[in-house]
Amino acid sequence: METLKILREKKSLTQQQVAEMMGVSRAAYGKWEIGEREPDHKTLIKLADLFEVTTDYLLGRPYAMISYAPQKESDAIDGVRVAMEHAFSRPIKRSEAEAILEVFERLAGTK
Repeated sequence: METLKILREKKSLTQQQVAEMMGVSRAAYGKWEIGEREPDHKTLIKLADLFEVTTDYLLGRPYAMISYAPQKESDAIDGVRVAMEHAFSRPIKRSEAEAILEVFERLAGTK
């Protein structure tokens, strides 16, 4: 789950710190990051909460989190940001997500 490494580094956390938060050894967490093992569903939920993403996102389905109708513009911006971070494997600034959302809205004729 390369996604775990990206999210962990984005929060400036070490593998040891995340492992302690999840109640597992650093070695066990490290195996999740390199895809040798997968966390159980309860731990997956804890990881999603820690990294402020959906479990779908952790499982490699970034667009699942934006498949709903956003209730407010900030939800749409966050959805675009998370999807683009997954697509480009790098953090996306809020300003970049806002610009991308504006392009989408113009293409859709809603702005």
